[in-house]
Amino acid sequence: MGHIQRILVLAVFVLMALTRVPAMAGEAGRVQFLQGTVQIINVRGEEHGLKKDEVLWEGDTVVTGDDGELQAVMADQAFIAIRPNTRFKIEAYVANGTQEDRVFYSLLVGTLRSITGWIGKYNRDNYKITTPTATIGVRGTDHAVSVVLDLKEGELSPNTPKPGTYDVVTEGTTFMRTQYGVQDIQAGQAGFSASRAITAPVVLDRIPQLVQALPNFDKVTSLKAKLKSQLEAKLRKKQQLLQKLQSGGEGAAQLLPKLLNTSGGQSDRTGANTVRKAKVKSTLKKAKTKIRARLKNNQR
Repeated sequence: MGHIQRILVLAVFVLMALTRVPAMAGEAGRVQFLQGTVQIINVRGEEHGLKKDEVLWEGDTVVTGDDGELQAVMADQAFIAIRPNTRFKIEAYVANGTQEDRVFYSLLVGTLRSITGWIGKYNRDNYKITTPTATIGVRGTDHAVSVVLDLKEGELSPNTPKPGTYDVVTEGTTFMRTQYGVQDIQAGQAGFSASRAITAPVVLDRIPQLVQALPNFDKVTSLKAKLKSQLEAKLRKKQQLLQKLQSGGEGAAQLLPKLLNTSGGQSDRTGANTVRKAKVKSTLKKAKTKIRARLKNNQR
């Protein structure tokens, strides 16, 4: 690699860090299993039926119908399963193998099962699920979150779950936080934050019925073990790509397109990635112009 090219590659890396533009932001995960009616709404408000193997992006909102179910493997070797009658949004997903990695979900209604990847393991403060009544964080875990909305008086029955947020932990530990306090939830426990409550979340006496029967989760056991066994290798590979770019070594320049878009040629349907790439390209163009001008002045 020539001297000028090496300087440009190093400048690219530094500028990305300074501008906090994630090198591989955008792609959050990929659909592994799909059943029934599942719609996706991108950041432009465009809606279409989701398909197996389709990419999930930052900013996407997933809406499942009465028969809809979705399972996806995420960018940091995490896993999510979305149940029927759920509205779920990927607010942020960055999995570059750095301390800037983060996962922010929002769950408006319905049920989400989340098995965390390396972000939940190493960047726990950067993982959260926001619901209408609570914010949920983890300490490396497998858990299911359900949101039950307020119902009209005529719609209530003895078997109707109380409105609010439920968090059932299968493995690890989570915590539920509201303005009134924080409650830790251990494996085998269920936490609850009631709608319109003026008290802290609580641990329930038993697991609520609404998250006990989870169809198609028999498919999860083997996949969960596989993802866990591959986690460290996938993380190291991601970190090595960034290190190679930072070093400015041979072939580093060719890594830039790959680092800016992890979709492997998938179309950019969200618009968010287009804006992000445009900002990076503009920054790179300015950096190249300045560096070349300086090198030209030094040669005089």
